[in-house]
Amino acid sequence: MKKYTSISFYNAILILLASIILYSCANQGSGPTGGPRDSIAPVILYISPLPNDVNITSDQITIEFDEYIQSGSLSQDLVVSPPLAEDPTIRNKGKSLVIKLNEDLIPDRTYSFDFRNGIKDFNEGNPIENFRMRFSTGDVLDTMVIAGKVIDAATMLPIENALIGVYSILDDSVITTLKPDFIANSDLEGNFVLDNLPHGKYRVYALMDGDKDMMYSQPTEQIAFLDSSVEVSANYIQQIDTLIIDNDTTISNGYTEFFPGDLNLLLFEAESFTQYLSSFDRVNKHKIELLFNESLSDSFRFEMLNTDTIPNWNYTEFGIKRDSVSIWLTDSTIINIDTIRMAFHYSMLNDSTENYYTFSDTIKFLAPVKKARKEKKSDNTQKAPPAASFNINSKIVNNYNYSQPLVFESEYPMINFQDTIVHLYEMVNDSTFKPIKFNLKFKNNSLRKFIINTNLKPQQRYSVEIDSAAVYSITGIPNNTFSSKFITQKDDYYGTIVLSLTGFKGNGILYLLKNNSNEDIVQRKKITSTTNEIEFKYLEPGKYIFKIVDDQNNNGKWDTGNLEENLYPERIYYFPKVIKVKSNWEYDETWDLDPSLIEVKDIIDEELIEKEEGKKEGKSPRGGTTSERR
Repeated sequence: MKKYTSISFYNAILILLASIILYSCANQGSGPTGGPRDSIAPVILYISPLPNDVNITSDQITIEFDEYIQSGSLSQDLVVSPPLAEDPTIRNKGKSLVIKLNEDLIPDRTYSFDFRNGIKDFNEGNPIENFRMRFSTGDVLDTMVIAGKVIDAATMLPIENALIGVYSILDDSVITTLKPDFIANSDLEGNFVLDNLPHGKYRVYALMDGDKDMMYSQPTEQIAFLDSSVEVSANYIQQIDTLIIDNDTTISNGYTEFFPGDLNLLLFEAESFTQYLSSFDRVNKHKIELLFNESLSDSFRFEMLNTDTIPNWNYTEFGIKRDSVSIWLTDSTIINIDTIRMAFHYSMLNDSTENYYTFSDTIKFLAPVKKARKEKKSDNTQKAPPAASFNINSKIVNNYNYSQPLVFESEYPMINFQDTIVHLYEMVNDSTFKPIKFNLKFKNNSLRKFIINTNLKPQQRYSVEIDSAAVYSITGIPNNTFSSKFITQKDDYYGTIVLSLTGFKGNGILYLLKNNSNEDIVQRKKITSTTNEIEFKYLEPGKYIFKIVDDQNNNGKWDTGNLEENLYPERIYYFPKVIKVKSNWEYDETWDLDPSLIEVKDIIDEELIEKEEGKKEGKSPRGGTTSERR
């Protein structure tokens, strides 16, 4: 009985290179008169030192190719691990590439050189894709592996060119004080590999290294971490097949399994509180607007400086994110002051002590000067300026969604507002209007925004009216007339999605989003471990996607991570397919969620696939099933 073992990885590479050279030589085109465009990458004819060689003392790498090459981007593309203290000198010499190392290499260490796509042929720019080599300065070649993927925690998309740092020192804060022992960069798909590690335990981090110092030195740098160290090891799995050729011949094949398996690193930007005032303006005599770069804390306050204190001299409204402030002046004495001086007090972070303190800022606001109108030469009459008034606005349009309330917004805060000033009619015919009852309330205790709730009918004509001077602003300005006639959408225009959800644990937020680049929110609903079925009604025809935020602290929003507190960012999950909603159709979707998986956002649009393939696949992608019915 003859025994055969599988060929080594290194010998297989040599055979593959030889095959490429022969193929290259046999496909040189049709001579100087032309021929097909060259699409073959340069072929390596000679390399020194040899890949996977040991006891290397040379400070130079030489690679000879079968054609002239370009390597202008290699200084940015080349990643050397362990990292070099000084950049190597890279130059072309004929058809050769010479890399001069400007420092002594660490003894008994395995080095890897990841050229990525930095070497291309001279004429067509065909790259040698993902070219890597390694060698050892000692008599042992370290081959342990750490591999995985870097993913943006907020978008669940792969991150390219993230720096992966591996440390043999297991201290939690090593990324903030030391450069890594070994490094790699993630590729276009977020994948990375370090295959030159000795046995041992390591800390693993990923970093968008803004200042190129290989450390987490700025709060604006995105970072990913594992909350514990990993131990690298390998296990050879032998598989034996038996072939009968005259005599029994045993062929042994196998593979090496590396531990740990693929790592998924969630990259996030920690919250950094660097409060400052971005812009300010006195929009008109009555209103001041402020914009901050961060949400304001409850400690924010302000005061008037150039007049005596007057009770209730302002009305203040914060934006949704509390990073903008609108201040309406309510006292005529202050309104008529041309230059107003105000002091603002808000929290800021001391960069040196990392403690918060109250910062005070004094700002002058000038009343805007109206430009004088040019009078026509033929017009000798003196026209009185228009009386001051304000508008009440609404986004009511034809084909209005009859399931939604009517939303209104005033230019100014209002006083003495009563629901009796609003008139809502159902139009029976062109000359008959029937008043209908409704419920009116202000939104979020605002004096400017209010909504009308009533039972609107599908495909019905309505009219809503507010008379002029029916209400006044807090500064005594009357409103202008508001009038809008509209028709509601027909009943069979909308579609419905019923989602059956399994596998989710804890508290979460389920978002139904438009399938566009902004992922506009259509509806959002809170979910828990006991949530099984969720219905989304009155959906306009179009394409939608689902997203779940694992709201671990139950605060109603997604929260980022924190390295110092060893806190991961909250997990985000995307339903793996686009749902196309048609009018008068109901769609039953099933989402079998596995919270243990960290998956890149990869949403399949079956309609686009069918168009590209020219045929219908007839099955749903991973993650669930679909049924449709009218």
